[in-house]
Amino acid sequence: MTAQLRIKAPSNDGAPLPLSSQPPHYALPEILRQQALRNAANLPAESFPVPAIVGMFSDEIEALRKLGRTDQQISDLIRGSSSLAIDPDTIRDNYAPPEQRGQHG
Repeated sequence: MTAQLRIKAPSNDGAPLPLSSQPPHYALPEILRQQALRNAANLPAESFPVPAIVGMFSDEIEALRKLGRTDQQISDLIRGSSSLAIDPDTIRDNYAPPEQRGQHG
């Protein structure tokens, strides 16, 4: 017999949820490994435009800037670790400041 975990969606009345009732969180690598739904639906790989990618990286960009890294250094880091062609101007033009970022938990 396999135990099943059931998670009830909390109501959104604006009050913060106690830690024990917050939904589970998963790291991005685990989320990216989950292709079963797209495969089952016969959907192509998901892709994102460069401005959206920079927006998604804004937490990391902010942290690196606070550590004294320039947008050129951040661009070099991105290009050196991936095939993403993101230059300093693209970072500057598409960086989302904290007040513009969505809250994902």
